[in-house]
Amino acid sequence: MRKRLANLISRLFDLHIVGTITIVLAVTRGVFSQSRLRFLFIIGLIDMVLPFIFFFWLYRTKRVSDWWVTKRQERWPIFIFVALCHFLGILAAGWYANLEVMRMLICFS
Repeated sequence: MRKRLANLISRLFDLHIVGTITIVLAVTRGVFSQSRLRFLFIIGLIDMVLPFIFFFWLYRTKRVSDWWVTKRQERWPIFIFVALCHFLGILAAGWYANLEVMRMLICFS
């Protein structure tokens, strides 16, 4: 029972879920406009979709042993790629002059 509850909580607060919800709420806060939706698409692509595709590619090509990446030496390529994508997301926020989102993304760094 405890293991099942721990697994459920772990899945519920998974970084993919919490990070996605946080970025979507940050970008869509306030009034919807065409530029905000375009910015949401760009940040979503850079900060969420690209890292997930990279991780899934590593998983499918057996460069990562399991979904939870239990072997520490397998985590480095993922960390480096996610950091690079996050940095690109910060640059995109600065390029679109969305300073609130840029500051929030810097806080996540």
